[in-house]
Amino acid sequence: MELKIKVTSKNVNVVARFLKELAYADTSITPVPSEESEIEETANYMTKNDFNLKDSLLKKPEKPEITLSGDIVKNETTTEVGNWGLFNSFFPIKAVLRVLINRENENEKSLTLRELVEICRIEFSKGNLRKLRGLPSNLSKESSIGRLVWHFIGPAREMGFIVIEGEVKGEKVDYIPISDKDWNKVRLFPTKDGAKFALLENNVFDKGSSDQVLTIEERKWLMDYLKKIEKRGHKEFTILKKVFEFLSSGHDGKEDLRSWFRNNSAFLNYIKKSSSKSGEALNNQLDNLSITFAASKLALLREFGLVSNKRGDYSIIGDLNEL
Repeated sequence: MELKIKVTSKNVNVVARFLKELAYADTSITPVPSEESEIEETANYMTKNDFNLKDSLLKKPEKPEITLSGDIVKNETTTEVGNWGLFNSFFPIKAVLRVLINRENENEKSLTLRELVEICRIEFSKGNLRKLRGLPSNLSKESSIGRLVWHFIGPAREMGFIVIEGEVKGEKVDYIPISDKDWNKVRLFPTKDGAKFALLENNVFDKGSSDQVLTIEERKWLMDYLKKIEKRGHKEFTILKKVFEFLSSGHDGKEDLRSWFRNNSAFLNYIKKSSSKSGEALNNQLDNLSITFAASKLALLREFGLVSNKRGDYSIIGDLNEL
């Protein structure tokens, strides 16, 4: 069966959300409750020698002269709960930004989305980077490519770290084309904010650390940035702060946090706005997505050094107010 979808500026966000779910189809769109369904809550076990990336496009770029401004993208997800529930790490975004900047510095031209995907196939295979939470484990699979594109490059655009420009079927587009056959028709450009994030030193990419936690400088810069785009309608900071406060009050990050999402008004509004389901089907979707969002937001708090980076440990080890 062939499915054809006409994408316009009015329906692009709805279609993109649909594709986000399709991209996760190899592991089920909505995971069932289990210890394994924590959406890679912590990074896999790594050794210090796994990440020798001196000659990689993931190395710290030479300071680029980037003046391009990027705006946030408002949709049903970002205005209620921040990033989509399968976004669970800033490391893939940093990796993509560094690839874009370093390759542009080498060739003095931007990359198409198709070129970016092909380069990432190579770069992410170096130094066992696929052990990192968030980076697709197998970019030879279409579902893994879709995960990279829709769950990480998509949020990078929504947060204003990249700009997409191109023309598909005679129409100018500023979003990820639905069909991967059109990925060679759009180019990606890092914004000045994206470049600032890319240039910050990283524990894994620059220091060879096996601990997938952001540096102090990265934490402070990102948190300030999330506060800035919060004022423009992107609610990632709000949801992270509320989850952190909930955990700080003595609740655990598994059943308690899932229940919290299941009853959170912003989360419920988001699901009801974006879902076509009703009755028991809607309740099942709420149950399953509460698992997904709880795991992803918890993973981000681990990266920020606010919650222990050990699986099953929800100890508070940092102060959000100090970031």
